[in-house]
Amino acid sequence: MDRELGRNDWLKAARIALLRGGVEAVRVEKLARDLKVTKGSFYWHFTDREELLEVLLREWEEELLQDIIPRLQGQRGLEALRLLMRLLVERVPLGEQGILPSDAAVFTWASVSPTVARRVNQAEKKRVELLTRVIRDPSAPNSCI
Repeated sequence: MDRELGRNDWLKAARIALLRGGVEAVRVEKLARDLKVTKGSFYWHFTDREELLEVLLREWEEELLQDIIPRLQGQRGLEALRLLMRLLVERVPLGEQGILPSDAAVFTWASVSPTVARRVNQAEKKRVELLTRVIRDPSAPNSCI
């Protein structure tokens, strides 16, 4: 009998597979083998592989809005830049462990998928805009996040 796995267990396994083997490694059968369960468990949480891939990409896209921007609220200039760099440095090992989305994995995926590349470029534009606002002189107009 399969041990009970939640949606987050499958997402973590998929994040690790994406990082280590690219999008082609994110396969239901392979993930089930890695998790030592049957594929049936997967279908309790996702309709199909395409839904899983969409969730992986969406969580990477939304990470900026859901986690990073709220933590920078009210910060400006050098103080904000230090905090942003600390947040990014903290996130790298979490991405390598599959706990958070990995920029490296998503960028590699974007290199083989024009659709993913377009979405990554849009998200990166937002990140550059955030960085610009964060490092802007606090006395400058429109410098708030």
